[in-house]
Amino acid sequence: MRRGLFIGAAVLAVGLLAGVLISSRSSERLLYQGKTVSTWAAQLYSPDAGARAEASAALKAMGPGAVPELIQMLQAKDSIFRKLAWSVPRIVPRQLRLFLRGSANIPNATFVPESAARALALIGPDAKAAVPALRRALHSGQWELRWDAAVALGRIGGEGIRELANALEDKDPNLRLAAASALGAAGPAAKEAVVMLTARLEDGQEPVRTASAAALSEIGIAAVPALLRAVELKRGLARQAAAKALIPLTPSRRVAGSPLLQMMQDAEPASRRQAIETLGAIHAADERIIGAIISALGDTDPGVRVAAAKALGQLSWKAQPAVPALTLALRDESAALREASARSLGQIGSAAQPAMAELILLAQDKNDAVRAAAAEAVPKIRPPMVPDKQ
Repeated sequence: MRRGLFIGAAVLAVGLLAGVLISSRSSERLLYQGKTVSTWAAQLYSPDAGARAEASAALKAMGPGAVPELIQMLQAKDSIFRKLAWSVPRIVPRQLRLFLRGSANIPNATFVPESAARALALIGPDAKAAVPALRRALHSGQWELRWDAAVALGRIGGEGIRELANALEDKDPNLRLAAASALGAAGPAAKEAVVMLTARLEDGQEPVRTASAAALSEIGIAAVPALLRAVELKRGLARQAAAKALIPLTPSRRVAGSPLLQMMQDAEPASRRQAIETLGAIHAADERIIGAIISALGDTDPGVRVAAAKALGQLSWKAQPAVPALTLALRDESAALREASARSLGQIGSAAQPAMAELILLAQDKNDAVRAAAAEAVPKIRPPMVPDKQ
């Protein structure tokens, strides 16, 4: 019995050895500075920053020439011989097991495709031939490979961007998240995905909504019209996300003022608050907008009142008409509103002189933050006197 098992194991080992030798025959490969494409791709994972930079430079230098091999790597699967070599039963003599494993590399069907995707991302538009293979990788069940493939598609642009835009409609929220994040990383090159990203502002998953809004901000000015339409037409979280995404784009008050003023009338306090925060952040300071923000100091929601006070401070001296309302807010029962109003009066500067008496009284406020805000505001409104030189 034992002899039969040994003979069977030996036959298996011989078969494995033959397979390993056949599969390991050398073939023509692109070399750069004496290293193969796969070696450079693997070096992208080096813990040494210099080695990673060297690998990046090498892969960029190889450019389109490296793409065919990277496509093969992207689709790499461990051969039956490699899998069997690393699963040889213990009944096979130890030396023979070690020899077989030494002849067949460790199974690496996960690492090799991921390194290939990273390399293709570095090559960028010149790697467009890899789009079909990257699409398959994007829809694979391997988490890391999916993200690396998404980034590569975004860097390639064109057809790669369209693949990511299509993935935004996938039923898998993790795939939608990867696609939205990669489109953000692609920046202005992803402008054709604006409509699809705007639709994702209503996604049922918060991370997808956040990533989509961030992507629209990264795309830049091309996303402004779609975001303004979302501010006008959408409601709830989608409307808030669109208004927030406008902040880094700093659209002119001429185009953004009316939609955001309309949003200030929303029934949801969170939407009113976001509209005010966006108006303050983009420094929209015409008379109509300042008047609306002043009125918001009397909103029924404490958070909206605080947002209004802060926004007026961001408008600086242009918010002079708000001094009476901000002075009154210094007496509000909300410590957060008292603090925000004090700071904003300080930012308005010398035009806030009528608020000095109330600010001085806040030196006795029971809240530490309020006292500190008042103390900082006073010298900004009334700078210390400089004695005349004798």
